[in-house]
Amino acid sequence: MKIATDRGIVDELNGFEVKKLKELKEHVKSKKRIFIFVHGFNATNQEVNESYGYIQKLIKINAKEDEIIRFYWDGLSITNPFAGVKVWFTATSFSQMAGEFGLRRVLNAISNKDVYIISHSRGASVVLSALSKPSFNEKFVKEIKEVHKVDVEKASSLLENQNRITCIMLAPAIGLIDFKSNEMGNDSFCSFSPQIKKIHITTNNTDKMLKKFFGFLADKLTPTDLGYKDDVYNELIKHYSCIDKTDFSGMESHAFNQYIRNPKFKTMLKANGIALK
Repeated sequence: MKIATDRGIVDELNGFEVKKLKELKEHVKSKKRIFIFVHGFNATNQEVNESYGYIQKLIKINAKEDEIIRFYWDGLSITNPFAGVKVWFTATSFSQMAGEFGLRRVLNAISNKDVYIISHSRGASVVLSALSKPSFNEKFVKEIKEVHKVDVEKASSLLENQNRITCIMLAPAIGLIDFKSNEMGNDSFCSFSPQIKKIHITTNNTDKMLKKFFGFLADKLTPTDLGYKDDVYNELIKHYSCIDKTDFSGMESHAFNQYIRNPKFKTMLKANGIALK
């Protein structure tokens, strides 16, 4: 949007997006099920495609009735581990933007479908930000408007398109705050569209990456403890009947390709009515 504004081609950019979303809407009109894959933070294109490909081969797909959408956002891949904390601050807001201005618009182009969204790590923030209004950092909101010419307050809402949405969140790097609203000073839990039928998460108290962020950096970083321990889950089920969990404890890796290769992932898919090959 910044580049388009600087070059005076905002109308062309918006027109291109509208055209592509119309094409998507037409393309999936006859489909019954839509699968959407959403990667997480610090993920290279090669790693993401490998994981997406594995899931695609795992699920029993009917070419006429099913559609797979591979969703990509700037997860900010890094090679220097010491840069991870600095990049994480940006990735937290980027994930919310990707959900509010990207995934939500994709969902709004889909109607009366069984939608299955499979996310990993910070991809859970992308998903939640698509389904409900995210609570942005105030400084980020100001900067994104001044520098990138995007007003987060003017994002379109999720349309009530009679979809039936199931979210499978592997190693969700989010916390209680991601389920709360700060509109008008309100700190209550946000409400979800009735289209949201289930949010099925994993918890894993041996996930080294989630432990790292939840540990000594917990007070400085956006919380990631939903995927790490049961406390947040136990609080959420008091407010949401649609949330379920599967415990992956014992697996130390945080990698997308390891979570999807854990036998418990297949159990999660079957539990949500997704047949395997």
